[in-house]
Amino acid sequence: MWAIVKSGILNSSNERFRDSYIVSKASVQYILFHYLAERAHLAWLLTHNFFIPGLREPS
Repeated sequence: MWAIVKSGILNSSNERFRDSYIVSKASVQYILFHYLAERAHLAWLLTHNFFIPGLREPS
């Protein structure tokens, strides 16, 4: 009897842990992706800012 209850508790907590782990992994990947995309966008703007007048000082 106790073994069944114990394994049930362990299984439910493992599933909950797995779900939260998957969610946290996905959110970390989401944050990383957006961070990198923002950095790439900033780098692109910095290298292409001659399209925007007044951003680059005349050399």
